[in-house]
Order: sequence, then structure tokens, then C-alpha cells
Amino acid sequence: MKPIDLEVEFGRRWRIELDEAANGRRKDPWLFTIPCRNGHLYPAGPDLIGAATNRSGAIVRKLRSIPGVVVEADGTDGANVVFTRAALRYVARVMKPRSRRKLSQSHAAALARGRLAKKPPSGGEIPNAGSPIDGRPASDTPAAERPSAGPCFFSERRK
Repeated sequence: MKPIDLEVEFGRRWRIELDEAANGRRKDPWLFTIPCRNGHLYPAGPDLIGAATNRSGAIVRKLRSIPGVVVEADGTDGANVVFTRAALRYVARVMKPRSRRKLSQSHAAALARGRLAKKPPSGGEIPNAGSPIDGRPASDTPAAERPSAGPCFFSERRK
């Protein structure tokens, strides 16, 4: 028995996430969820979708009033309900699924320009790299000849 594939049917409209119990089973359609403001939606059977609320009260009362919604479990921390595809649009108004992010045409064009922009070649030599004064190595500079202002530690014990 295969469930409703949320990724195929609703992936272009709403965000699809894997249940935290997935453990690397990416292709298992039973483990997909649609995160919502008031809980999440999940596949509950070949023709059923389930909704789990994250709190009780008005949300559960609204879900109960929708025709075709059956309350499977009701508790103090929320409820689990199942319903058919026909009731999905009414349940979605109550659950408020998270929309999928959409890339605007102007943003896509800006990203494409950034990918095509010429970048300076890497590995090129920078003139006077590593030489602070007149091309001399750092060990030959006047600062290298002065003693350090910080504390000096010796490995041998002083007597």
C-alpha cells in the first residue's frame, strides 16, 4: 500500500520536509511532511492525508467543523486528524502550510550574472608579497632587529 506522495503532488506549492525518524531513507514517501504554522501534514494512507496540530483549542475546533475530517486522537497538546483530498483546501486554511520559496526573475538574472562574471585568475603573483619594506624579507627589517616588547620566556630555570 503506497501513500499519497506529498513531494510529487504538493512539492511545487508547499515546503516538503523529511520526518525526523527518516535516518537516511530519503525515498520513503511515508516519511515526508508538510510543515505548517499550526502543526504539520503527513501521508496517512493511499487516499488519506493526516494533520497533527501542535496545540489544542480553536485549531482543533475548526478542524472538527470541516466535513470529511475525522479526529483520530485528541489530547491536551494537540490532535491528529485524517481527511481526504477533497477536504485538503479547507484544512490548509486552518493549518497554514509553509509556502515554498520562489526565486524572482530579477534575482535569478542577478545570480546568473554573478556566475558568468570574469574572476581574476588564482595563483597569480602579488608584487612585493611578504616583504613589508623595499622588497627585503621580513627578517631584514629594522623591526626584526629590535627586541620584542612582550615577555620573554626561557626553557632553562634561572638561578
